[in-house]
Amino acid sequence: MGKVQGEGVISDKVIAWEFRMSDIGFEGIEIYEKQEDNTYSMHAEYATNDQFRTLIQGKVWKQNKAEPKGKK
Repeated sequence: MGKVQGEGVISDKVIAWEFRMSDIGFEGIEIYEKQEDNTYSMHAEYATNDQFRTLIQGKVWKQNKAEPKGKK
Protein backbone atom coordinates (compact mmCIF):
# COMPACT_ATOMS: atom_id res chain seq x y z
CA MET A 1 0.00 0.00 0.00
CA GLY A 2 2.84 2.36 0.61
CA LYS A 3 2.80 5.27 3.02
CA VAL A 4 -0.47 5.78 4.91
CA GLN A 5 -1.37 9.03 6.66
CA GLY A 6 -4.32 9.87 8.82
CA GLU A 7 -5.56 11.67 11.89
CA GLY A 8 -6.28 10.26 15.29
CA VAL A 9 -6.31 10.38 19.06
CA ILE A 10 -3.95 8.89 21.63
CA SER A 11 -4.91 8.94 25.32
CA ASP A 12 -4.46 6.73 28.37
CA LYS A 13 -7.56 4.71 27.41
CA VAL A 14 -7.91 4.97 23.62
CA ILE A 15 -5.79 4.87 20.48
CA ALA A 16 -7.88 5.65 17.40
CA TRP A 17 -7.22 6.87 13.88
CA GLU A 18 -8.81 7.19 10.50
CA PHE A 19 -7.17 7.43 7.11
CA ARG A 20 -7.98 7.91 3.46
CA MET A 21 -5.89 7.02 0.44
CA SER A 22 -7.91 8.73 -2.28
CA ASP A 23 -5.43 7.86 -5.03
CA ILE A 24 -6.17 4.12 -4.63
CA GLY A 25 -9.70 4.42 -3.20
CA PHE A 26 -8.99 2.94 0.23
CA GLU A 27 -10.01 4.21 3.67
CA GLY A 28 -10.41 2.91 7.18
CA ILE A 29 -10.53 3.35 10.92
CA GLU A 30 -8.85 1.53 13.79
CA ILE A 31 -9.84 1.86 17.47
CA TYR A 32 -7.98 0.29 20.39
CA GLU A 33 -9.61 0.71 23.83
CA LYS A 34 -7.68 -0.22 26.97
CA GLN A 35 -9.51 -2.62 29.29
CA GLU A 36 -9.18 -2.98 33.06
CA ASP A 37 -7.06 -6.15 32.61
CA ASN A 38 -4.52 -4.18 30.48
CA THR A 39 -5.69 -5.78 27.24
CA TYR A 40 -7.10 -3.75 24.37
CA SER A 41 -10.37 -4.35 22.57
CA MET A 42 -9.83 -3.62 18.90
CA HIS A 43 -12.27 -2.61 16.16
CA ALA A 44 -11.25 -1.83 12.60
CA GLU A 45 -13.11 -1.12 9.36
CA TYR A 46 -11.55 -0.86 5.91
CA ALA A 47 -13.37 -0.01 2.67
CA THR A 48 -12.62 0.44 -1.02
CA ASN A 49 -14.28 2.61 -3.68
CA ASP A 50 -15.96 -0.45 -5.18
CA GLN A 51 -17.78 -1.06 -1.85
CA PHE A 52 -15.71 -3.97 -0.56
CA ARG A 53 -15.59 -3.74 3.23
CA THR A 54 -13.65 -5.57 5.92
CA LEU A 55 -14.65 -5.46 9.61
CA ILE A 56 -12.37 -6.78 12.35
CA GLN A 57 -13.11 -7.09 16.07
CA GLY A 58 -10.66 -8.59 18.47
CA LYS A 59 -8.50 -8.38 21.54
CA VAL A 60 -4.81 -7.47 21.77
CA TRP A 61 -2.56 -8.32 24.71
CA LYS A 62 1.11 -8.63 25.55
CA GLN A 63 2.09 -12.28 25.65
CA ASN A 64 3.78 -13.46 28.81
CA LYS A 65 7.02 -15.25 27.86
CA ALA A 66 6.12 -18.15 30.16
CA GLU A 67 2.65 -18.44 28.59
CA PRO A 68 2.28 -20.84 25.66
CA LYS A 69 0.95 -19.22 22.47
CA GLY A 70 -2.83 -19.20 22.12
CA LYS A 71 -3.52 -19.99 25.80
CA LYS A 72 -4.94 -16.63 26.95
